[in-house]
Amino acid sequence: MSLSALTVRISRPYSRLASTYDAALGIQGFFRIRSGFEYLVRRYGVRFASAADVGCGTGIFARYLRCCWGVPVFAVDRSAEMLCRAKRALRDTDVHVFRQDVRCLHLPNPVDLVTANFDMVNHYSARQTYEPHSEAFPGI
Repeated sequence: MSLSALTVRISRPYSRLASTYDAALGIQGFFRIRSGFEYLVRRYGVRFASAADVGCGTGIFARYLRCCWGVPVFAVDRSAEMLCRAKRALRDTDVHVFRQDVRCLHLPNPVDLVTANFDMVNHYSARQTYEPHSEAFPGI
């Protein structure tokens, strides 16, 4: 199966959920993720001056990173519908939004922190999906 066919097959469910995603999962999930993220930052002394939120969905976590941590942020997702919501949610920020597949991620600048929340990587079924990134993501 080609990468483009796989991308369409995987991204379609989130595209259909975009209009109700925040009410159903996004906002309540954000509070749990934020709590865990802040714990890890404190526990391990994580410092970052830039970030990318891959699988950003409607942009809630990207907004949090920009507004609460004051760092430049890239928000990346495959779903055009989710990114449409993200652009609206981020319109009063300087978060840069990109439609990309994380397996072919190309950001305009390097970042110190990459986040991938919820079950974003669970949608990839084959180990070879990650082979080009095996050095960047050991253990995947």
